[in-house]
Amino acid sequence: MATPIYNFPPIKRGSTFKERFFWIGTGDEQNFAPTDITGYSICFQLRKYANSRIIVHSFDCQIASAEAGKVLIPEWEIFEVENKTETYKYDVFSTDANGKRKCQFEGTFTILENISQCQ
Repeated sequence: MATPIYNFPPIKRGSTFKERFFWIGTGDEQNFAPTDITGYSICFQLRKYANSRIIVHSFDCQIASAEAGKVLIPEWEIFEVENKTETYKYDVFSTDANGKRKCQFEGTFTILENISQCQ
């Protein structure tokens, strides 16, 4: 099964990324079955290019409900980039209690340059 893709809406440089929830499980929206993620760890990794070994930004996500497979990507301050629009690739990985790692979803994350004096 292919890794699900979600492309975040663009966000301004220097602003705050608002927290978001997601669920780990199988099936589609109509036939979703959550995975019990008790004992898992979940991490978010941002890279400039797909498959790059250089991680630009990384942090652990919070498990909101292990039995329901519910995970929180926490709020964080968008880091400073050069004064231009930059698009990054991201992955969200889970690691189970046995150390098995899996990419749960991936996509793009675009940070916009400041184009005016408005913040």
